[in-house]
Amino acid sequence: SRKNNKADIYVKDKRLIVNFNLEKKKISKKINIKQFKNFLGEHNYQNIAAVYAVVLSLGFFDWKKIENSIKSFKILPHRVQKIRQIGDILFVNDSKATNINATDQALKNFNNIYWILGGRIKEKNINLLKKHFFRIKHVFLIGETKFLYYKYLKNFVNCSILKNLKDASNCAYSKALKEISKIKKKPPVILLSPACSSLDEWENFEERGNAFIKYVKNIKYINEK
Repeated sequence: SRKNNKADIYVKDKRLIVNFNLEKKKISKKINIKQFKNFLGEHNYQNIAAVYAVVLSLGFFDWKKIENSIKSFKILPHRVQKIRQIGDILFVNDSKATNINATDQALKNFNNIYWILGGRIKEKNINLLKKHFFRIKHVFLIGETKFLYYKYLKNFVNCSILKNLKDASNCAYSKALKEISKIKKKPPVILLSPACSSLDEWENFEERGNAFIKYVKNIKYINEK
């Protein structure tokens, strides 16, 4: 569980707490879940907990091997996928987020977000995402929904309407680079999490995500990490 502290395996304060009995054997362990840097997003904490639950239930207790296996796991692309870091600016591809709920899961993991949003509409009302607006530095609107969402978002956050994903990617980087000195604690994140279908311009979310990856990789900056 991510919430129930009475569960056999649960997440608390970014630690995985393992505490249960298996065939009269007491299994107890605290694991720093932040060490798994190949996973972005708190929604993956529950996935990691599930891995431990299955493996331990099968009677495998080599903690180091379990840990190393999780660290070596490569997540599927387009799902809160780290693409590149230029200086302190992180680019994240979440093209798989084709609805509001998926984008909700992405937004809650970051701060100082330069958010690329839009496509073919699935849900008109994006009020569910309002709770994350304090995290948003600027929204770059694209696709068929750009004017519709602009009417709502302009009342709460800084917005720009862009011609396409390529322009949005470049503008987001330029904006983040100009404003990075104003951000004191957490570095900026350029996040493609469209909350919309890709079918207004692309064959599918994979094609949209691959295009974003291409545009990001073409950005040049001398202090790239």
